[in-house]
Amino acid sequence: MAAGSELNREVNNWIKQLVRFGGVGIFATIIHSLVALLLIKALLFGSTAANVCAFFAANGFSYTFNSLWSFQQKMRVATFTKFLTTSLITLVLIVLITKLSDQWGLRAEFSVLIVAAIIPFIGFVIHKFWTFKEEI
Repeated sequence: MAAGSELNREVNNWIKQLVRFGGVGIFATIIHSLVALLLIKALLFGSTAANVCAFFAANGFSYTFNSLWSFQQKMRVATFTKFLTTSLITLVLIVLITKLSDQWGLRAEFSVLIVAAIIPFIGFVIHKFWTFKEEI
């Protein structure tokens, strides 16, 4: 009975972290969009420069709230380095998925759906088991 209760607690913790991670991701996307648009419209940045700046703004927000809220851990330089590395890994996966989709002749909208369906979960798993791995 204790093992079942421990499993139930672990599943509930996963669900809580995943929902929080998703919520933070939604807000990070909004922040990215707003920062990019502000830089483009108000400061006349080019779209690439604006999106790079927006990426780092959103990444900082995402790291902060995923650390403190989703995974409830202290913020550390080493953890931020892992977080940023994971973000860059998922960016590479996005590019690979998109390139493969193009090569296979899939519609661009389909590659967006593939990315939206799998990349957040891959990011969550990497963060759960590497970036924010609970130390025993």
